[in-house]
Amino acid sequence: MAEIEEPNLLDETDNVPSESEAEASELSDASGEKPMLAADPPHPHDPIRNINEMIEAQTTRGQHVADRITRLLGSWGFIITQTVILIIWVILNVTAWVNHWDPYPFILMNLALSMQAAFAAPIIMMSQNRQSQKDRVVAHYNFLIDERAEEEIRVILEHLHAQNVALGQVHQLLVKLSQENRIDL
Repeated sequence: MAEIEEPNLLDETDNVPSESEAEASELSDASGEKPMLAADPPHPHDPIRNINEMIEAQTTRGQHVADRITRLLGSWGFIITQTVILIIWVILNVTAWVNHWDPYPFILMNLALSMQAAFAAPIIMMSQNRQSQKDRVVAHYNFLIDERAEEEIRVILEHLHAQNVALGQVHQLLVKLSQENRIDL
């Protein structure tokens, strides 16, 4: 069974410049350097990707088929249809309206159901294994996003602390100036 490759979560192929990046490129000076816009804080990471699209792109045809069969076998429609077919099978063989092609104890029906189970079980297991691999990739991706968020929160807190220090210094200067000029704040 093919394993799901862990997608490159830091791929830059879908990067589209934002409006602020476009403005910055228009404002760039002769040296080619882009000025830092106030509304554009630096981000040390790439944009977040849709993990479902990335995993879907790596899914093979066989995996798609296994998933479709698993969805079908796990649906109420399949269970009800199979139940109706089995009830009709038993009624026709017990009453002998047509012919006793599978008399009681219904050995042919048992064989058919055993063959169905023999083929369905590995297909369902393939789909479940792929789903568990996808879950592991999604959990890893969530961990990476959490790390990014933690780093950004740390940067924001450092920035807020620097602002508090600067505001404290400005306040001290204002107090000193007001004392020199005898102005009450």
